[in-house]
Amino acid sequence: MTHMNDYEDYQHPPDDEAVPLRSVHIDYLTISIPVEHQEVAEKWCTEHLGDWQPGKGQKFRSNSIRFAENGASIHFDPPTKPNRNPTAILDIGGAGCQLIGDDALVEFAMYAINELGAHLTRLDIALDMLGGVSDLLGQIEYSVMQGEGCRFRKFSSVPSYSGQRLDGHSIYLGKRGKDGSGRSVCVYDKGLERKQSPQGYWVRWEARFANECADQALMRFATADASERMLLALDVVEFREFRHGETHISRRPMCDWWVRLRGTMKPPNIIKGVRQASSAAGLVRWVGKQVVPTLERIRRKLHLSWDDMMQVLASPETIPERNLPAHSQQLVQELQHGVCDDNGIRHSSIYEMLWNRTVGVSTKT
Repeated sequence: MTHMNDYEDYQHPPDDEAVPLRSVHIDYLTISIPVEHQEVAEKWCTEHLGDWQPGKGQKFRSNSIRFAENGASIHFDPPTKPNRNPTAILDIGGAGCQLIGDDALVEFAMYAINELGAHLTRLDIALDMLGGVSDLLGQIEYSVMQGEGCRFRKFSSVPSYSGQRLDGHSIYLGKRGKDGSGRSVCVYDKGLERKQSPQGYWVRWEARFANECADQALMRFATADASERMLLALDVVEFREFRHGETHISRRPMCDWWVRLRGTMKPPNIIKGVRQASSAAGLVRWVGKQVVPTLERIRRKLHLSWDDMMQVLASPETIPERNLPAHSQQLVQELQHGVCDDNGIRHSSIYEMLWNRTVGVSTKT
């Protein structure tokens, strides 16, 4: 899929009849990492962004290392500082995110959360829209004034001018910071800001997540396809017809313009293949990548040993309210004891994956 940063140098938009272009990517990422794992973040950033320079710290930390002009930095307190902050802050801006790429960003963030005990404090997902959005900012303003905006309370519209000429326009939905909900949106005219396209041709929609909402958004982003990632960014808010006396948002129909906009989040250059049924070996690989980290967190939360955790999974009768059907029990057994693929090759069981992840010693014979 084309990344909107590939359009940085274009001067003339395509014909009005052209298919609208859509792209989505991570535009900002901030991770709070236990200071004992700071070197892991430093090594990863060096691999992707090159050498760094020491600098003055921010975010209530004394020191920092900065990766040249690549828009990334790590803020920390030195070991000798009294009352040293127990976490270091990895801050990656738009330029750094572009250089690293979504796949590497997601992989490291998931690793940091699941293996290093880190958590996200900020995640911005940028949805770029070229074409078909000429009056989007005006429509948002009008709908808000009509009481059609949902899932946000605070609204502001900030135009900027150079003399009498409009040279920028941003709309903010929701509130950031400690008093916010952890979810907010900024919509602005990107082409106008960069003086690269006519007003209303290139609009950027930034969904901004904080703290626990950022962790949840990352999990969804990691497993979503391009269209689903676009809707993840878009659906932070909603626009539904206003009806007097109707207190349930879900009973209010979506505004027509909102339905049409959501319908364009299916880029024509994304080819969806026919989904094949997952093999047992494929399911095991999926469990190792997606389920094991969650089980690890549950185990720690419940203070269970792995033997007890496996007993809970493999023996539904240990949880009275959980009556699994026979085929589900069989799948659990396969995940616990391992499975063989069509070539007779045995793949790791979930128990072995958990053991290797936490102890580092294989149980294979």
